[in-house]
Amino acid sequence: MKLFGAAASEGLRPSDYLTPALDITAVSNDPAKLAALETAFSAATTRYATHIYTGRVEPLSIDANLDIQPKQLDQSALMLELATSDDPAAVLGELRADSS
Repeated sequence: MKLFGAAASEGLRPSDYLTPALDITAVSNDPAKLAALETAFSAATTRYATHIYTGRVEPLSIDANLDIQPKQLDQSALMLELATSDDPAAVLGELRADSS
């Protein structure tokens, strides 16, 4: 959550990731709400990872003549790596478009 809050330092909008669906105070012990929170967190993480890896702007939206294919992110592999990592923020940090 701190990483999403600091997204502006990466040129991203924190509000793209810190959505109302990530309100942990509204969950309590309700299994359905916990599942919805887990799903929302996974979606926010995947969205952040994709933006940090490929950028937010689709090249063709700038100019139809740009023949640039964005890199593809293996989201399943990433989620597995994040789940087993001792430092998920570092895993996401390695995805920066300028570090690959």
